[in-house]
Amino acid sequence: MLRILHFADLHLERPFGSIATTGRPGNLPRELLRRCLERTVDLALERKVDAITLGGDLFEHEHFTAGALKFVQEQFRRLGSIPVFISPGNHDPNMAGSPYRQEGWPENIRVARSPGLEPFPLDDSTCIWAGAFAAPVRRDCPVAGFQVPQDGRRHILLLHADLGEDESDYCPLPLPALQGAGFGLALLGHLHGAQRSLRHPLPVLYPGSPCPLDFSEEEDEHTALLVELDGEHVRWEALDVATLRLRTVPLPITGISSFQELVALARGTVDAAGPVAAVRLVLEGELSFDVDLGRLIERLAATGGPFVDVRDKTLPALDLAAEAQGRTARSRFVRRMLERIRTAGPQERPVLEEALRLGIAALEGRELEPAFWRAEDEA
Repeated sequence: MLRILHFADLHLERPFGSIATTGRPGNLPRELLRRCLERTVDLALERKVDAITLGGDLFEHEHFTAGALKFVQEQFRRLGSIPVFISPGNHDPNMAGSPYRQEGWPENIRVARSPGLEPFPLDDSTCIWAGAFAAPVRRDCPVAGFQVPQDGRRHILLLHADLGEDESDYCPLPLPALQGAGFGLALLGHLHGAQRSLRHPLPVLYPGSPCPLDFSEEEDEHTALLVELDGEHVRWEALDVATLRLRTVPLPITGISSFQELVALARGTVDAAGPVAAVRLVLEGELSFDVDLGRLIERLAATGGPFVDVRDKTLPALDLAAEAQGRTARSRFVRRMLERIRTAGPQERPVLEEALRLGIAALEGRELEPAFWRAEDEA
């Protein structure tokens, strides 16, 4: 049985903006990405894998440093004779100035150097085929017209690619071309949310990025994959190697009457979020006073803990009876909506109440996301 640890899209030295600098010493998220690589190497040694495959975007070309390069080389050197196969991606292409062209790489590293697929024999029964981005954009498909040798060996594709796309700036990989090439397994990178399929004729595995890299990725699955090959059988196990965690938390604030109360409530919510590097608080409900979001973030940062971002989705507290008086367009709108709400059924009433609040907010020039739309998206 052959064991391969596959991962991709770590994006070492990625700039995290305010998350990396506000309310915390140094660049903690960048440091946590390094710890993720360290943890991945630890698992490779612990599970006694036969090889590591890396589906690109280990670095970010414009941000990598000599210190980061040295750290990566030291980590891979810990593997001894275990080979590491790398398919450079759109963020770490094999071009002038690439970290893959620098000195100091240990002998166990195998990096694809050209856009065309190169064979890297793993043992007598298995060959890995890998290609490289030579620039941040790649519109050709390296498997188009390609056919693996009919030599009785298992042939594995390792690539940073956009699966299922006929046209893409990031190495399109149409399924018919992939299936026609004769590979027994495809280990891919580029998608930051894990996607895995063991359906025949070709198992395809995206591990996702090991750590979420911004708040839009917090709900995705982020893993490294332990892949076991036993004859024609392919099994995989998702391994949690994440060291950087982000979390969005709703914070209902209806009834809060002072800035001090809001700070205390927000601090307690952040503390309850668990071991994360950053929390995004989404203020929801009705607010009876103006909030300086910058000041709130500063107060939360001063107490230490994770970085805190705040988004304001509140609506102003209103006296609707008073709002309905008068002859303005706003008054007429409120009056008519209140009449509809009084006669509405239990299912329609919450939607109308939300529409009333949003209508008033729109008249004030505020941009808000309807709560009932969010609920439907999350269902």
